[in-house]
Amino acid sequence: MTTPITVGIPIYDDVNMLDVTGHFEMFDWAEFDVEFVAAEAEPKRFRVVASLSRVEKSFSEAGQSASYGTRRRACRT
Repeated sequence: MTTPITVGIPIYDDVNMLDVTGHFEMFDWAEFDVEFVAAEAEPKRFRVVASLSRVEKSFSEAGQSASYGTRRRACRT
């Protein structure tokens, strides 16, 4: 059995939508587990008129040793 790759995409208010959705599409297409992480797990606003309500974890919940933005092997929970 292979260990899935989990990728965390950092999110913050006024983030550029393409910086989030472009990376999400690429990693999702590659069948990686993708999590949106932020300083606090709460909805965030894009720079344009839209919002992102799916922030699963805060940075501290995701783990300080995680290297988000790069590939990381993790067990599925």
